[in-house]
Amino acid sequence: MIKINLLGKKKSAGGGLPFGLDEKFEKLGVRGSDLAELRPGIVRLALLIVGLYIGNFVPNYFHQKKIEELDAKIAEITQQTDQLKRELASKKDVRKQMEQLNKEETELQRQLNAVNALQRDRSLAFRTVDNITSSLPQKVWIRKMNYENRRVTVNAACWEYFPITDFVRSINESTQYTSVNFKDIKSESGDGKLVPGVPAASQKIKNFELGFTVKSSGET
Repeated sequence: MIKINLLGKKKSAGGGLPFGLDEKFEKLGVRGSDLAELRPGIVRLALLIVGLYIGNFVPNYFHQKKIEELDAKIAEITQQTDQLKRELASKKDVRKQMEQLNKEETELQRQLNAVNALQRDRSLAFRTVDNITSSLPQKVWIRKMNYENRRVTVNAACWEYFPITDFVRSINESTQYTSVNFKDIKSESGDGKLVPGVPAASQKIKNFELGFTVKSSGET
């Protein structure tokens, strides 16, 4: 009579190996008693292999995810950098144009100041000549007068000393002039002939030179 075990194969007391390894070993001819002795080591080895697999797969997975996130951030930063470079290049062009306009404005202002200064200097020269002429004593006449950069040099002459003194005093006391410099008087005969009975000093022309600076507008 043939007996049929409907309950299946009887499992060993220690339990089977994971992943059906006990059945595979039995097919290879490994006895159950041998498997019982090897089972703890095989289980530990299998668990170690599984642990190594999980330990290697999980960090690699998260590492790959982190790399992808960093790559995405780098791409975003690169895009922003390119945009900033384009904006900076545009601003540099505008800055160059502004610098050129500022240079042109500075040059035009310099030329305008020069023209205004020349106009003021010309007006000041006319007023100075008019003031000197009006303050000149009757017995004093001007032989030569020079005006340059508000510096006036007057070469004049007179028959007497007192009118010269009055003229120099009027220039020196004027609030319009400064740095007055009076040079020595040099006498010379008018025509080389002296009139008898008249002092020789009164018959000689007294030449003198007077220099002074005209104050600019607003100068005290």
